[in-house]
Amino acid sequence: EYRYDGAGNVTGVRTNRDSEGYRLDKTGRVLSVLTGGAGRTPTTETDYHYTRTGLPQEKGRLTEWEAGRLVQRDDTYYTYDRAGRLVRRQQVKPGFRAQVWHYRWDSRNQLRAVDTPTGETWYYRYDPFGRRVSKRCAERGEAVRYLWDGDQIAEVRHYRQGQQTSRRHWVHNGWELVVQQRHTAAGGWETDFVSSAPNGAPQALYDSEGELRWQAPKATLWGQRAVAETESADPGLAFAGQLRDSESGLCYNRFRYYDPAGGGYISPDPIGLAGGHNPYAYVHNPLGWIDPLGLAGCSTLDRIIADANKVASPGGHITPKQAEILKGNLPVVQRRSAFQNRLSRKEFVRDQKYLMSQWEANTGRVWPTGATPHHIIPLESGGANKWWNLMPTHGALPNHSLPGIPGPHAAGGVLRTTVQQGRKALPPGTITDLRL
Repeated sequence: EYRYDGAGNVTGVRTNRDSEGYRLDKTGRVLSVLTGGAGRTPTTETDYHYTRTGLPQEKGRLTEWEAGRLVQRDDTYYTYDRAGRLVRRQQVKPGFRAQVWHYRWDSRNQLRAVDTPTGETWYYRYDPFGRRVSKRCAERGEAVRYLWDGDQIAEVRHYRQGQQTSRRHWVHNGWELVVQQRHTAAGGWETDFVSSAPNGAPQALYDSEGELRWQAPKATLWGQRAVAETESADPGLAFAGQLRDSESGLCYNRFRYYDPAGGGYISPDPIGLAGGHNPYAYVHNPLGWIDPLGLAGCSTLDRIIADANKVASPGGHITPKQAEILKGNLPVVQRRSAFQNRLSRKEFVRDQKYLMSQWEANTGRVWPTGATPHHIIPLESGGANKWWNLMPTHGALPNHSLPGIPGPHAAGGVLRTTVQQGRKALPPGTITDLRL
């Protein structure tokens, strides 16, 4: 269960284990994380403050930044090359041998290898689009291959000594994982349904009977888990678009690698300062903002508006009024599960197909290209309207609005492309009126 403020920022979350509350500043950044639940008095778990450029610093921990880069966090030290890429991470604890990781890069700023403190080396391979397609470790005899669907990983295959040991198939809704299918040793498939946070991080997996199969371990605000061990059902995903690498502690984020310990990237923005005043920054609030490609942050509202623009005319956009309506409905949309949203969309599509087939049967015409039935049903079909109402799906004006007049559903207005039934039917696509 999530709570939001008037600006759509997450201010609290409650699970079956405990609850957390968040205190924000005027810019929406998290200042404090409070924990409680199960009859416990809420206590402040973590306090944050920020540098002048917006970099996070946790109260009570030594954190140093130079030129936007994390150079020290408590007993861990970071070293960068001339291109600003992390090449060495050293962890020094009194009484223990220093733990050192080395990072090797190619000319395309792609991380190609990681040398771990245990003497193992992991090699990474990418396709011409810059997507990581495999990683392997000769010392362990292990390899992992990734199959992609656009900019999202669709399948992960694990190998040991050349033999496939596991296989996972992922189904995404936008940047949110909704289904994970795992290939079993018996040759069958186990299907799990995923519940995710607003930032895309998987929180729990449920089987087909609704029984809890896996629950995400506790993590910090910036995504670092309290325990490194993983369970077999764990998808291994972090925030939206991020894949966890246990060998390095980093998260592969499509075009860059994210460090959840420091809350930033380990290499600069590919476009340099043109991408902002801090080329290593992730997002200012990881509860409701994401950066699925490692290139630019966006909010949950931005994603919803982007989806709405996709169904507008080519090059068109929803109106400012419609954007405000979406913003007002954001908490409701986020409280619903992905499963509920998916059912709602399927029902809408099913109703549309029914109306289209009904119109074709009544008029003897083929459904006009570039139109979709509106939700007002004509008298002949038991509705309260004389007309069949069609919404155009293409046009030159933004979302098919007239100059100065809101588009569909904005301010209660609808541009009606109507077709009358019967012998006096108008040609498909005829615009007969504009009602506001």
